This record gives sequence, C-alpha cells and structure tokens, in this order.
Amino acid sequence: MLVLSRHVNQDIIIGDPKNPIAIIRICDVNGDKVRVGVIAAREIPVNRSEFFAEQAAKETAIATSNNTQEANHANLRNKNSEEAPALAVYPAIEFLAATRKARDRAAGRG
Repeated sequence: MLVLSRHVNQDIIIGDPKNPIAIIRICDVNGDKVRVGVIAAREIPVNRSEFFAEQAAKETAIATSNNTQEANHANLRNKNSEEAPALAVYPAIEFLAATRKARDRAAGRG
C-alpha cells in the first residue's frame, strides 16, 4: 500500500499523468475526517467500501431467498422424483467478480 501525505486542495493522480484513470483531491480536513473528491470516467465505479459490503449482503440475501423459492418450487415439481434441484447462479459472486475486474482496470492491471 502506498501512503501519501497531502494538504487541502492537493491531488493524487492515478495512472498516466497525461491521461489519468482518476484524480483524487483532498477537499477538507476536519478533525479525524477527510473529505476527498474523485474525478474519474463514468464507467469507473467509485464508491465507499461500505457500499460494496452492503451490496454484497443484499445480493447474498436475494440469492438465498431465490434459492429457497426455487428449491421449494423444484421440490413441488419433483416430489416423487429423486433428482436434486438445480443450483441457482449467485448474483453476489458475479457482483464481486465485476467489482474486482473494475478495480484491476482502474489499477492498470487489466
């Protein structure tokens, strides 16, 4: 991890300075809180880490609910069958994979 010290209105440039992936500007420092501004292309997701944790939890809850509903429907259809219900695709895993790809692109690794 690279740790940089910056003052208010100073920038951190991510990527090539002539064509940066993102620019992070220190907007304000108030006690133990730092306000930062991020300038990046719209296709680059920029969010707080808590956002991704909340999204992953929601996706997991939805996937669990969908799996339970699908399993119940499959059990009703296959009541006399010995076939196991098919596993559903987990949206949370797809979300995390997309997040990792975006992060790697932003870091210049893909």
